[in-house]
Amino acid sequence: MLEKLSARLTEALLRRGAAEESKRELFEYGFQITLSTLLWLATITVIGLVFFDWRFLLCYLLFYLPVRQFAGGYH
Repeated sequence: MLEKLSARLTEALLRRGAAEESKRELFEYGFQITLSTLLWLATITVIGLVFFDWRFLLCYLLFYLPVRQFAGGYH
């Protein structure tokens, strides 16, 4: 699903002339990473809100997420 959406977004950039054809794979990869991260954040937020525990959600996003990104635990 993310691959198809990434390909469509890249195709839209190419049609508008905002990107070069030689960098297609780079843009598709960038879109996949961005969409995957946004989906992950949305899922974490929904879970936190469903269980009405916004304090732990906020602590997780503010403190744990940055550590995971730079410590090699964010995949």
